[in-house]
Amino acid sequence: MKRDVFLASLLFGILMFASFIVVYQYVLGTSFKESVYLSLPVALLSSITWGVIVYYLKKRQMKN
Repeated sequence: MKRDVFLASLLFGILMFASFIVVYQYVLGTSFKESVYLSLPVALLSSITWGVIVYYLKKRQMKN
């Protein structure tokens, strides 16, 4: 179960990182370096949050 949660949060974080780079670079017009610096903390925090949510949802599902 922990491996599934880790893979889900890792994939979510990578996708969030890539999507925020695209948004910052092409929509807001920032440079690549700025977009990486801005999107990295957001992607890390969202990945951790998603991992906690998935962990507790799977834990709750296993009880039922």
